Amino acid sequence: MRAQTGGAGMTKGLGYRRAIGAVTRSHNDGLTEASATNLVPVGAVYADPPALLPPTKSDSWVSATNGDWGTGANWSTGKVPGASTNTSIAVAGSYTATVSISEAAKSLTIDNAGATLADNASLKIGKSLSVLAGTLALGTGAEIVGGTLSLGTSAVLLSTSGTLSGITYEGSLYFDESHASLYLTNGITLTGSGGGITHTATVSLVVSKAPVGAFAISVSPSSGGIAPGSSAYAVVSTTVSGGFDSSVALSASGLPAGVTGSFGPSSIAAPGAGSSDYTLTVASNTEQGIYPITITGTSGGVSHSTTLDLWVFWFF
Repeated sequence: MRAQTGGAGMTKGLGYRRAIGAVTRSHNDGLTEASATNLVPVGAVYADPPALLPPTKSDSWVSATNGDWGTGANWSTGKVPGASTNTSIAVAGSYTATVSISEAAKSLTIDNAGATLADNASLKIGKSLSVLAGTLALGTGAEIVGGTLSLGTSAVLLSTSGTLSGITYEGSLYFDESHASLYLTNGITLTGSGGGITHTATVSLVVSKAPVGAFAISVSPSSGGIAPGSSAYAVVSTTVSGGFDSSVALSASGLPAGVTGSFGPSSIAAPGAGSSDYTLTVASNTEQGIYPITITGTSGGVSHSTTLDLWVFWFF
């Protein structure tokens, strides 16, 4: 059977598909057909269209009451946020939202001075974590993974051996000296640029706890004599005030050749008040003289010192 020929050079009876968005024209027979230049041959192979990304959703903490991140009733949608959810904790009041198992969110914004996000497990952030006001608290062994972290001037970052992993940090970093150690590992990303050149480095940072209150150190007697070939000891004491509660490590410097010293114990256990016997041993060939020995106590990056004057001479 021969194919019929229509107007404008169009051939009917041939297999073709109309292209999406093709230019159309009308024929005298009332049919509307695609322009020949837009015909798609039958049997043509097409690539599958790209997979669609899940739609981004938004969710917010609903009330100024303590609760668990993993409880849907605590969120405005009634569902637990997921990896494609932009979340916010900003309702006025004083409360704590707790992450007790592994959770995820596309982004998280904390913007209320009385709000605390207590991460006791793992929180994976796909894009950004902004603490404009309020507290982000990392519990022991907890972690926040990925994303860009930024802190406002009213924000507090607390940690008791928690970890920020794979984090890009933006802005200034504020620490409160009363807070415990913060460990930033595997990816605080630092980027510097100038003259059209940009360099990026990944570093690890450990910020140790600074003590609350104060401690003082003393030695008794503050001077004394030891004959060559002999040993003696002085008592090093530490006192605390203002709620100080930390151990104090002891060290000494300025010992002359032929003189050795040892602390027993080498540190004063928390809360930091106590004493240690500092034993000095003088070799028989040590030169006679007066030697000032500096004894130092250190805690949380803070040091205090006292002086012991050692007299080395022969007794007659």
